Amino acid sequence: MDNRIMEDSFSRDGIQLPQAIDVEKALLGTLMVESHAYWQIYDLLHSTMFYSEQHQLIYVVIEQLSEINSYIDAVVVLDYLKK
Repeated sequence: MDNRIMEDSFSRDGIQLPQAIDVEKALLGTLMVESHAYWQIYDLLHSTMFYSEQHQLIYVVIEQLSEINSYIDAVVVLDYLKK
C-alpha cells in the first residue's frame, strides 16, 4: 500500500482519522446527477469535511457552479477542473 496514503489516514497523534470514501463518492455523484440537491445540504457540508483531497476539489467546483446557477454534471465538473 502507498505509504503516503497510510500516513494521510492518521492524525499527528497516530489516531486513524474517520473516512468513508465510498460515501464521499456517492454524495458527489448525487450532487452531479441531482444538481438541485446542493441547495438542500449547502449549509451542512463544507469541502474540508471530505477526507479525500480530490473530493474536496470536486465539492468546491460544485459549490462554485451552484453559486452561479450553472448546470452541473460530471462532464461540466471535469471541464471546470481542467481549467
